[in-house]
Amino acid sequence: MSLTEPITHAAEPGTGTLTSVMDIIATATGLEPEEVDAEARIADLAIDSLSLVEIAVRLEDAFGIRIVDTDMDRFGTVADIVTLVEERAAGGPSD
Repeated sequence: MSLTEPITHAAEPGTGTLTSVMDIIATATGLEPEEVDAEARIADLAIDSLSLVEIAVRLEDAFGIRIVDTDMDRFGTVADIVTLVEERAAGGPSD
């Protein structure tokens, strides 16, 4: 997958954020959608650092938010990513 591949879903904060984040992760990593759920640990999904950067860029584009390098340290589970996205979409601070 490449960073230039279009995002094929609308990402809105709140309802559907989890689904959008899971879709972005699956698309960016080549994982099957059923492999990605809210409690999935990033380490268990074998997502490398390059894929994490791609996920962050896709999240920024999809949600209109800013993700900084230190945010990616918070990516323990898919649910952690959803929480960060919702915080930022609600106007939360970026480090």
